[in-house]
Amino acid sequence: MPEQAEIDADPALIDATIMDSFTGPARFLQGFVPMMEERISGTVVGVASVAGDRGRIGNYVYGSAKAGFATYLSGLRNRLTRTGGHVVTVKPGFVDTAMTWGLEGLFLVASPDDVASDILKAVQKKRNTIYTPFFWRYIMLIITHIPEAIFKKMSI
Repeated sequence: MPEQAEIDADPALIDATIMDSFTGPARFLQGFVPMMEERISGTVVGVASVAGDRGRIGNYVYGSAKAGFATYLSGLRNRLTRTGGHVVTVKPGFVDTAMTWGLEGLFLVASPDDVASDILKAVQKKRNTIYTPFFWRYIMLIITHIPEAIFKKMSI
């Protein structure tokens, strides 16, 4: 997840960001899904991001790739439901991983173990989409409901 400023300085980074966050996982799943349909079972866990819920000045290329992947997973969920499969879309907030180490302004950072536990529960309960930790659902509900005229003046 390069900083938006890095992408602005080197637009070639767009391709790698979109490949890592959307087209790479989507290509993998497109090859894998026919096997799930033959088995008439299985679960896909796709990791999107809260960053995909609203285009923000600090990471809109990454966010748009994750938004695209979340939409892909929604369509895949509709496809696999017809043959007994299931797809869980995971939208984590900040997680204490190499991707976030050293980033400024992080708050409410979750442990990888807590996120993994949330994912396992979502799979067991056949949830469609989860935010992890749970409070990110409410944070993003607020962020997505800020009017565009106001949001574009904010620095989030």
